[in-house]
Amino acid sequence: MYDAFISYSRSDLSTVQGLKRRLDERHLRVFLDLDSLRAGEDWPPQLGRALDGSRMMVLCWTAQAAESPWVAAEIKHSLITSKLVLPWLLDGTPLPPMLQQKQGVQGTDPAPMVNVIASKRRLHQRRLAATWAAVAVVLALALWLLLRVFTPQSMVFRGHLADEQGNAVAGATVEAEGVRGDTNPSGEFVLVLPGPPSRRALRVTAGKPGYRRRTIDTQSDVPDLGMVLEKDR
Repeated sequence: MYDAFISYSRSDLSTVQGLKRRLDERHLRVFLDLDSLRAGEDWPPQLGRALDGSRMMVLCWTAQAAESPWVAAEIKHSLITSKLVLPWLLDGTPLPPMLQQKQGVQGTDPAPMVNVIASKRRLHQRRLAATWAAVAVVLALALWLLLRVFTPQSMVFRGHLADEQGNAVAGATVEAEGVRGDTNPSGEFVLVLPGPPSRRALRVTAGKPGYRRRTIDTQSDVPDLGMVLEKDR
């Protein structure tokens, strides 16, 4: 991507090269046909690609440029593609009718023109940064929504088992909604149940060899379900 495409008449080459040097010193990437065209390839396609790949066109306008068919073609291409055109008015030649509303930089000193081009690039970079920041926010929001929609929801259901004497029952199997878990040495269990964490009816079954299997109905929002298992007689 070029910062600027320089359109000019070869009669004004020495002045244009002075502008190119000043732009190079400001680290602006500039397309100037004598420096940038590749040997062995047709000029018109290369010029068209370079103009399309430039942020703006610098029109070095003189009486000679007004007579140049190449300059006329580059102006037409820029207007068709809505390219920014910055006129550098090197003599008193009026701009063509389609550009007379454009504000130009007058005089042969390249410094003001360099400042305008650099200012336009900074503005482009700020807009680009703002655009990427907005895109990043939109993508982050979209990702958050996707995770909310497509990530399976779950809820944690906790409880504990004890025998008739109040002793913890370790190693018992507890089941609810097809999810199974075992009690730890303290008789506690944790089941991660599918579905949103909303209140709903649960049927919980607990069992262990040597104990009577037990099933109770409860609610999913019980903070700590306590169940008593009776030993087999």
